[in-house]
Amino acid sequence: MSLNESLDALRAKMTSEAAGAYEEVLQRLDPRLLAENALKPGDVMPNFELPNAEGKMVSSLELLSHGTLVVTFYRGSWCPYCMLTLQALDLILAPVPGQQASLVALSPETGGRARFVKDKYNLRFELLADVDNAVASMFGVLVRLPPLYRQRLLSQGIESETLHGRKGWFIPVPSTFVVARNGTVAHAEIHVDYTRRTELDTLPLVLRALRQYS
Repeated sequence: MSLNESLDALRAKMTSEAAGAYEEVLQRLDPRLLAENALKPGDVMPNFELPNAEGKMVSSLELLSHGTLVVTFYRGSWCPYCMLTLQALDLILAPVPGQQASLVALSPETGGRARFVKDKYNLRFELLADVDNAVASMFGVLVRLPPLYRQRLLSQGIESETLHGRKGWFIPVPSTFVVARNGTVAHAEIHVDYTRRTELDTLPLVLRALRQYS
């Protein structure tokens, strides 16, 4: 079963309340505007340095010195679609020997949640805390959750200040960028529909193509 088939199966279990909040997200967030603002193939990725799950600072420049970099943004540990995606990424990319590529996943969650997710799912790649959503903003994938969806999360005990250390309900749109060793974006996918993600069998193909020119 492909990743998106698994995500479709999860979406099919939505309650009517969850479905209403989901539809609000699709209606309020403009995919065309996001596509205009987000990094595109040919753009140069901004440099960043963020703490990983163990509290060590990880630099994009250091990662790029080893080869291609895959940067994926996820909404948080509370998002089951994100958790499925992270596990699928680990299976597809983490064990490939000699691919000369690094994978990092960014979310604005603080308070040790990256370590919790990494340990729970035995992930073998870096989870980085994008404090204040600074990197998501530079990549152009930062959005504010609409009211009905915020109410839905609050009803489940999920609130922005606890998760991110500040109010505002800003989170990244699920998105994946493949960045060549010289810092140029080679591939980008952005998903306003958070129940859909990059079909992961495309990523090894992109990585192989980049390796021919590195």
